[in-house]
Amino acid sequence: MRRLSSITTFKSWLKFIIFIFLFPTSHLHSYQTTQYKKALEKKNKELILKKKEIKKLKEQEKKIYANILEIESNIKQINLEINKKKEELNNLESKEKLLQAQINKLKKHIRQKKEYLNQVLKLLWEAYLQKSFLSNLENFRSIYLKYYWLKAIYEEYNQELKEIEVNQRELSEKILKLDSLKLQIKSKIDNIEEKKDDLLRNKMALFSNLQKVRALSMIKEKQLEEIIDTVEKIKYNLKILKTRQFSRAKGYLFWPVKSKKTILKRKGIVIYAKKGDKVSASFWGKVVYEGKLRGFGDVVILYHGKGYYTLYAYLSKANVKIGQMVEPKEPIGEVGFCPAIKGYGLYFEIRKGKKALNPKTWLSS
Repeated sequence: MRRLSSITTFKSWLKFIIFIFLFPTSHLHSYQTTQYKKALEKKNKELILKKKEIKKLKEQEKKIYANILEIESNIKQINLEINKKKEELNNLESKEKLLQAQINKLKKHIRQKKEYLNQVLKLLWEAYLQKSFLSNLENFRSIYLKYYWLKAIYEEYNQELKEIEVNQRELSEKILKLDSLKLQIKSKIDNIEEKKDDLLRNKMALFSNLQKVRALSMIKEKQLEEIIDTVEKIKYNLKILKTRQFSRAKGYLFWPVKSKKTILKRKGIVIYAKKGDKVSASFWGKVVYEGKLRGFGDVVILYHGKGYYTLYAYLSKANVKIGQMVEPKEPIGEVGFCPAIKGYGLYFEIRKGKKALNPKTWLSS
């Protein structure tokens, strides 16, 4: 079985050691530094602008929420007013029922009185029609007295009936007034209900706007986090740029190909790629090996100082030569066929001396 350990032969390591002494670890690339500083300045401006946008959205959110609270307070007052008006309406309806009961009672009383007076009138008429009262003076006198007595009773009851009818009219007028008041109160309740409906619609609109503002604020905050993260990465890269120490680049190495889809193989990873994809250096380094390596096809190995190496295997071709200095993201070859995945891909490995390191913990997330 072909193993990666074949590159750790005495002959291979002898080649690496020869080139280690030629690796310039103190070289500072002014162009890269300038680019990072420009990027940092740009991101800092974006950071300030994003903070202003978030602050503005927070103020807008606070204002909308204050308007919602004001509407809720107004709705509460309106509900109290509606309840008060409904209570007034209930009281009027109760009074109306009492008045109606009094009217019904009076009507019954009038009916009874009329029935009684009808009986009295009948007696008077019968007495008047009697012919015998003319022949007997005593009998006439008795009838006369009864007549005037009955007449007095009739007039008294008639007067009482008139008073009852007056009371009935007064009660009817009061009911009409109550009906008018009820209509006015109902109209006021309807108007208040309309105001309440308007307030509720405004409240819902404000809630909808508030949700939009909050959603936008969350997006801006997420963008702010990303900008802050980028700023920190740029600052860190500037530090790395000044020292070019590979050990400080853990978690910040550039991916050698565009794809980030990987599988673990042997002591490194295979990164899926497409035919013709460029393979780039993950860090500053010096080419210490370029050529065929048993079990790995065409290989390029970069030395990064202090015992750190990166290996790029299964290349279709290499664009660098032994002893050449390369920059991060500088093309060093093209992707070739990788037997491990039966397709195009790059085998990538990081070592410190003879110890293999997990590339996923070193590559940028």
